[in-house]
Amino acid sequence: MSVPALAARCLREINSYRRGETQDIPSCLELFHRARIQHNDVALEALRQCFGEFLRDWIGRHPHKEVVCRFESEEYYVALAFERFWQAISRRQVLEFGTLTAALAFLQASLSLWLAAGGNSTWQSAGVL
Repeated sequence: MSVPALAARCLREINSYRRGETQDIPSCLELFHRARIQHNDVALEALRQCFGEFLRDWIGRHPHKEVVCRFESEEYYVALAFERFWQAISRRQVLEFGTLTAALAFLQASLSLWLAAGGNSTWQSAGVL
């Protein structure tokens, strides 16, 4: 199956998840496999697009969104979080999540860790922390 077809299916799986209908994400997992194991850059970009919406939602709900976005754009934080997420899963021998909830928790942790650690100095200079 082509990467664009997998990406479309992955988005349907994500939308089903958001409606509370399923945890099954075979197309998303196949995209992860192609990006991670086969080093397919098109699959990696498809994953960024599929999961970017979740990251933007989390940033939008962040209690210090206005302060954070004064320094960098939302897209910067989305890209950074996905890069950290990708670095973390690229080091693992086995992809440890089989549900969308687990994948999203891992992705959200990548964003949260940066905001908690890397963002602290920026926030301190802005008087937030």
